[in-house]
Amino acid sequence: MQHYPAIAILSCQMAVMEINQRFLWETPSSLYLGHDKDSGESICWLINGQGYSPNIAIMGQAGSGKTRMMLKLLTELHELTNVPVLLIDAGKDELAERSELAAALNATVLKIPSQAIPLDIFYGSTESAESTRDVTIAFRESLDKALEKGLTDNQKMRVLEAIKPLFGKRKNVTMQGIKTAIEGYYEENDIRQDRVVTIPNELCQYQLFDPILPPEEFFKKSWVITFANAPAEGRKLAMFLLFDALYGYFQSLPEAPMDSENHRAIRLAVAVDEARPLLDAKHDGLSEMVRLLRSKGLTVFMASQSPDDYAGQSDDYMEQIGLPICFKTNAISIAVLNNMFKSKPNFSSLETGTCLTVIVNATRKVRAF
Repeated sequence: MQHYPAIAILSCQMAVMEINQRFLWETPSSLYLGHDKDSGESICWLINGQGYSPNIAIMGQAGSGKTRMMLKLLTELHELTNVPVLLIDAGKDELAERSELAAALNATVLKIPSQAIPLDIFYGSTESAESTRDVTIAFRESLDKALEKGLTDNQKMRVLEAIKPLFGKRKNVTMQGIKTAIEGYYEENDIRQDRVVTIPNELCQYQLFDPILPPEEFFKKSWVITFANAPAEGRKLAMFLLFDALYGYFQSLPEAPMDSENHRAIRLAVAVDEARPLLDAKHDGLSEMVRLLRSKGLTVFMASQSPDDYAGQSDDYMEQIGLPICFKTNAISIAVLNNMFKSKPNFSSLETGTCLTVIVNATRKVRAF
């Protein structure tokens, strides 16, 4: 794993006093981005500062350095704070092959679908009628977003009616259990089988989840999860259900503690490489993580090829990106670019390893590597 200039990182951390190691996660945590292309000054960003979001969006065409930058910042954050990392490779298995990356993050590597995610994704559904309702609706919406053509209104209602009793009475629910509940509902109500039945049958060909760990245990560990060999709809559904489980768990937590200077503790870093398919789907779980969980101690890193990928998100979505980083790209979504950089910079002429970012409302050209 790459090591970063000791002097540069030290300068980024000069606000950190001598603090007992067990309180390190509640201290100011500055990430070293690189050096200013013109002045040579070390460029750092305080990820848990006051008054702005801890979320990062990294953009750039293939080979420009975006994934390398994301991994650099993730490993640095983990080294500084020992925060667990959930790293998702939505498009390929490349990150799963990097043993040095897993070692640096102290992460377990999972390749979906040959390995199941050991998480009880519907944990807590039996606690109350409200919990049953929320988990049921979240599953239906995730299934709808994962399918290329979505569900009809009638199919959405059938999904709710079929699985609500299951989530209300059973713990450790599996996809096989959902399949059985839907088939039983259709048979009992003499409904002709349609996609609501056939899709769970297809998804049960793969074991996407194994309800071994409750969210509290799962999200306290670091994971590198790849989806290259999963079918497209199963891949999306697995990621959406993972986000639903994460959102539900973090919503149950108290606000993350802050130190005397209002530096908020970071409980978990979620990173998504090749995020475009998820952004295109406009799934509420991803949007809510970005917009609503900052106070709970969540930071989200997203890497995609273009700022265009963020077009069409909710109105306040981009306001929740605290640090935009853009490498070389021929993006044409001027509105998104202007919103991020408060100007009209030229991204197409950037050299590999050089990016533009915004620090304290000023655009900076940074040589990252």
